[in-house]
Formats: sequence, structure tokens, C-alpha cells
Amino acid sequence: MFVSLLSTCIAVAAGSVQAVPVSITNSSFEDPDLGDGLFTGDFTAVTGWTGSGGVNAFQTGVQESNDVKYTGTTGNNPLPGTGDSLQFAYVQSGNHTITTTSSLGAVAPNTLYKLTVAVGDPLNEPTNNIYTLALLDNGTAISTAIAPTAPSNGTFVDASLTFLTGSTVNGGPLAIRLGNGGGSQVNFDNVRLEATPVTFVPVAVANGSFELPNLNDGAFTGDFSTVPGWVGSGGANTFVTGIQDSNDVKYAGTTGDNPLPATGDGFQFAYVQGGTQAITTTSDLGLVAPNTTYVLTVAVGDPLNEPTNTAYLLSLLDSGIAFASITAPTALVNGDFVDATLIFTTGNTVTGGSLAIRLGNGGGSQVNFDNVRLAIAVAAAAVPEPATAALGLMGIAGLMMRRRYRAM
Repeated sequence: MFVSLLSTCIAVAAGSVQAVPVSITNSSFEDPDLGDGLFTGDFTAVTGWTGSGGVNAFQTGVQESNDVKYTGTTGNNPLPGTGDSLQFAYVQSGNHTITTTSSLGAVAPNTLYKLTVAVGDPLNEPTNNIYTLALLDNGTAISTAIAPTAPSNGTFVDASLTFLTGSTVNGGPLAIRLGNGGGSQVNFDNVRLEATPVTFVPVAVANGSFELPNLNDGAFTGDFSTVPGWVGSGGANTFVTGIQDSNDVKYAGTTGDNPLPATGDGFQFAYVQGGTQAITTTSDLGLVAPNTTYVLTVAVGDPLNEPTNTAYLLSLLDSGIAFASITAPTALVNGDFVDATLIFTTGNTVTGGSLAIRLGNGGGSQVNFDNVRLAIAVAAAAVPEPATAALGLMGIAGLMMRRRYRAM
């Protein structure tokens, strides 16, 4: 009985991040209340939002739907799909945008933000495949997604942007910006935002900084079979994947066993040449779990003697099959390492096979990888402080003694 209660106590810390909704004023653009099929081109009249373009320029505005836009909506009938209620915001062609003006709080550190928006593709317009969703810190975009979900003609579908802040942020006012991106008219509705403070449960990645085998200053190997914890594409000594102890040709100031710059760790890094070459973990990272938020962070290097790679890939695998991938989430800096991150939350159903990490080239010039970190993000409140955990254990012990006393 004691083991069962203890397991239940520990299990509270596991699982996915629990979302905390952030209130958005006029999130479904029902204010001002328009008549059936009517629209306004004056976004200054829209509570909680501002739009680009002049007053009554009709570059941004709000409309109550009709059958011309979405079948079955004439006569005060609700929007289809994930749309909410009767009205939507429209953003015309060009780079026009709409932005929240109501308070969403300050951008917080170590917080997982998820922006979800119903995106509409009106019947009387060509499909827009380059619309944008963005989160702003004091007016500057901290995360932008371009058409994360393909629109569906004549209906609304949900599109989402997920962003995890680091331990240091500017901490300015948080805002949402929805844009056209340069295509035909796009419609937005039912804007939702979740912000959840998180803490991280690290998952050990064997040889995550590629310090094994230990090479001499500036030396390199093209045989990835000698690298513990990893496997590389290409045959032995083909040099399409390998590791190197850095020197000034690659990164200034690293000759003579000096450490890698910025987010690099130690002295050595993995390199992946052009084409579709990749390196993959072979050590045990556990099984892919349902309803779990994985955070993969990798230091990605742009060596001085190579053109910048804009197509590198980060992936998470379930039994060798990618279930999450991202292409060049962070722009590289020549002669330096920068952190790039992939965040993915699994659903209720997963294959449940072995979890692995794959780092790839994507078809560009040589790219370098180092300081590979994997963590599971859990709601901060879900991980008890040591004192709280001790109290919980004392309570369980007390309960066991009480039950034993009654049994005597």
C-alpha cells in the first residue's frame, strides 16, 4: 500500500504541461456588432485591436459573414469550422496586419506560449498560403510562424504557434500580430492564447557535446562509428559525418584547446556535410510517451570556412520514424554557435517506441552541432519543492501508521 501511494505522489510530476488561458479582448471580433453581411474598413472601431492601413482604407477590417464568403452563413448563421460566432477579421493583400492592443501581461521567462487562431479561406478569394502568426515583446516579434496549417477553402481551420521563452527575456508587453504575408485576403477569428510557466526534467543524452573520442587539437575523424552514443549516415571514413576538435579555421580563438564560442560546449563538435546526411542518437532516451511536451535544444554552428546553412534539421524519432521536425528554427551566425529549439507535444495516442534525436544537414553546406540537450517540460506547479515533497512523504507515513494502529 505504501509503494502504491508513493508512486501516485511521484506520478503527479509527470505528464504534459497544463495550459493556462490568457484573456484576449474581442478575440472573435464581435465588437462592433455589424448587420448581416456588413463590414467595416475602419479598424479603429474594433475593440482591443489595431490594424495597418488608414481609416476606411479597407486594408484591414471586420465583417459579418454571408454566403459569398462562407456557405450557409447568410442570415446571422455562425461561421463554419473552428470559427466562432458570426463575425471575422479580414486582412487584405500585401503585408497588412492586425495587432492586439489590450493587456496580455508581460512576456515571462521559462514560459510555454501557445497561440491558436481560426484561419479562414473565403470562397471568393484565392487561397493564402503565406499568412503569418506572431508573438511580440514590446512590439518586436519574438516568434513568427508562416502558414503553419494549410487553409481550407470555404471554412475556418485552426493554426497554432508554440514558443518557449528562455530564462532571460526583455519582459515587455506581450502582444499578438496576425498578418497577410503578401497573399490574397485572409480571415482570422477565435484567437486563443495559453501561457504556462514550466520547469524542465532533463533527459540524459550520452556524449551530447561530442567530446568522445578525445581528439588532438584541430584533429577530426570521419568515422562516426567511433563516436559513442551516436550513429552517422555514410560509410566509415567517408567524412560525410564526423567530429572535430575546433581550430581558428572553423571558429576564431579555438586553436590550442580553447573552448567553443557562445552556446557550444567543450572543445569538439559534430559536423554534417551537404546533402541529406544526418547523425542520430543510439543511447537509451526512454520510450515516446503520450501527452508529453519534449524540448530539444541544440547548439548549431556556422563555421567560418563554409557558406551559411539555412536548411539544417532537428527531429525527434519514435522507433526510427520522425514524429516532429523543424527546419532552421534559428538563423545561424557565421563563426559562432547559436541555440536552436524544437518543441513538440505528443497526443493521447503514440506508437510508444524508442525515442531518438536526429540532426541533419537538409541540403545546404556543412553544419556543425554541439551541446545537445533534451528535456520534458512540465507545469512548474507540478514539480514539488523539496520541502513540499517531504511533507507529502510524512503525510503518507502518518497515514500508514494510522491504518496500522486501527488494524491492531
